[in-house]
Amino acid sequence: MHCMQLYTMGATFYNLPQRSKSPRIMIDMTNRIRFDHATQVMEVDFTTLRLGNSADVNAAYDQILTAISATGEDKWFMLLDVTGMRVDSFAWTAQRQRGKALSKAHSQGIVKVDASDITRAELARTAGTDAFNPNLFTTRDAALARLAQLPSQRLRKLDRTAQYDASDISERLVLDTETRVAEIDLSGLTLRHSGDVDVVYGTLAAALEDTGRKWFFLINTAHLRVEQDAWLSQSRAAKRLRLSYALGQVGYGMADVTAQDRTQVVSMRPASPKDRSAALAELDALRTKVA
Repeated sequence: MHCMQLYTMGATFYNLPQRSKSPRIMIDMTNRIRFDHATQVMEVDFTTLRLGNSADVNAAYDQILTAISATGEDKWFMLLDVTGMRVDSFAWTAQRQRGKALSKAHSQGIVKVDASDITRAELARTAGTDAFNPNLFTTRDAALARLAQLPSQRLRKLDRTAQYDASDISERLVLDTETRVAEIDLSGLTLRHSGDVDVVYGTLAAALEDTGRKWFFLINTAHLRVEQDAWLSQSRAAKRLRLSYALGQVGYGMADVTAQDRTQVVSMRPASPKDRSAALAELDALRTKVA
């Protein structure tokens, strides 16, 4: 069978007669895909692989997508070794489309390795010109070095395991049924993320719900720290607690924060009293007004 070989850097494409059918080859990528979680690099070994038609292309890329899904990570730096890879004309369109879709959905940077003499000569010829491809290499080490220069696009994952439990928080709530004052001691707590917020405010809400009534809140916020990852969840949780269970509230005990401090000290009111006695006096005035 006569065919015309077309070479482009990164793979060899064969232009087959239109009526010819490429032989069906079972595509197995099991041992051709590997992941390095430390460097966030996925390597796909296409070396000497022949893609004869769209079915072969789909089989290969479906297995790549399955492997990516199993990692639990969407974004990877991709190193594709296409040395000796052959793509027949019946597979051109599918290979181009699937490759583009893979890159768009899961790549945070992609490089190719082709150790052929043709690629080596072409890179040497185009060096320093607009035709040079900075993401094509003749060695794996050079390709990995290029990927190491690229920034990760992954979102930082945060461990949201709470450092407190309900028993730590329940003892910080004191209810005075005669004055209807609910004293909430948040002093010294550090809320790092929504996990801590959920435990603190969830425990308070459950205890107040059990009373079946609303209260005047006296809140000690001395040295309470809310780190950046907890700002939004803490603000929402505090608002829900106030709207659901408070007749009014006064907070006290604000700590000073330097401009360089990346955490936020929570204030219940813009001008909170500095100590408990002053806060109680203000709360008494509020109770009289409400009554």
